[in-house]
Amino acid sequence: LLNSVREIDVLKHESWSNVDDMMGTCALVTCMNFISCLGYRAPTAWQDTLELGCKLLKTDGCLVQFDLIKHGKFGDIRAMTTYLKDNNLHLQLVDFKPTSWSNEFVCIVWKKVA
Repeated sequence: LLNSVREIDVLKHESWSNVDDMMGTCALVTCMNFISCLGYRAPTAWQDTLELGCKLLKTDGCLVQFDLIKHGKFGDIRAMTTYLKDNNLHLQLVDFKPTSWSNEFVCIVWKKVA
């Protein structure tokens, strides 16, 4: 597992080359509390997580996002699916659930489709 660790900054696309060898090979990509930490300065950072997650996933792999719905329309499924379609990102919504302890946090599961 430690041999697979890579350093990237999701907001700096030039750092994505650090995971070139992993593109299209991952069964699971997770992104937890990213927007709650960076949303105040990069409210549409969720778009970068969708793009990178889609690139990393193999077909039928899943992207799991758990985050605050406060910034940049994260958690607005209509806005998110429109972004996916407009950018030709082949992710399909599998599940969307607010947490039981706060309606401000949601868990969203996407599946990469061919």
